[in-house]
Amino acid sequence: MNADSSKQLRRMVIFALIAIPSLAVPCAWGAESKGVGDSWATMAWALRVLALLALIVALKAGRIAGAALTAAFWPDLADRASARIAARPVLMFFLGLADAVAGLLILWVLVSLSKPIPPVTLGALIFFLLLIVLALIGLTGIYGCVGRRWTEGDSGPGAIVKGGVMLELGMLIPVLGWLVELLIIVMGLGVGVYLLFERPKAAEIEAQMPEAVPDATSSAQDIPVFIPETPEKSADGKAKP
Repeated sequence: MNADSSKQLRRMVIFALIAIPSLAVPCAWGAESKGVGDSWATMAWALRVLALLALIVALKAGRIAGAALTAAFWPDLADRASARIAARPVLMFFLGLADAVAGLLILWVLVSLSKPIPPVTLGALIFFLLLIVLALIGLTGIYGCVGRRWTEGDSGPGAIVKGGVMLELGMLIPVLGWLVELLIIVMGLGVGVYLLFERPKAAEIEAQMPEAVPDATSSAQDIPVFIPETPEKSADGKAKP
């Protein structure tokens, strides 16, 4: 992560630290004006609001940091995710929607079986973590697409951090931002599952390899010349056997 990306992330954290208390003050004032209770109850309610907002900001910052780390340690995977989301966004959405429904059904079955069979709880937790990792891989590609489109000459973790900050700040808009967040998470899950089962074909790899072309500028010294051997002659001019 370069200095510009770190600066963007610090600005987001500072903005969150300023925005959270400013949002909690009117909420606490409204609760007190409606007769929620005494000042201690109002303060406790305001602290719960602060905790909820802090959790939301931590979740958004964690997604951006996870996507940036994914691009830093696995740049090829991030590039593949960006290419898939840029080429087939509609397919990735419907694939993610099907994966989300199937994943929720599998989780429901595992949680139901965890009561009579307690070890199944571990399987449900592992499966849930797998869904989170796959969605994070897809989010890496989405952040990268947005970051490269809105920033010029930037790539890698820097573009992902910038794209993630812009998207996550836009998701703070009520209703519309929540719908966009749900859409992006579903698309990210679709990209992650698609990359999980994607296998490059040998024919495609060979087709992408450049053909060997002889260098026309090579000197004549590099070209081997075969000279036939001449038989040795004796003193009388006859060739020796």
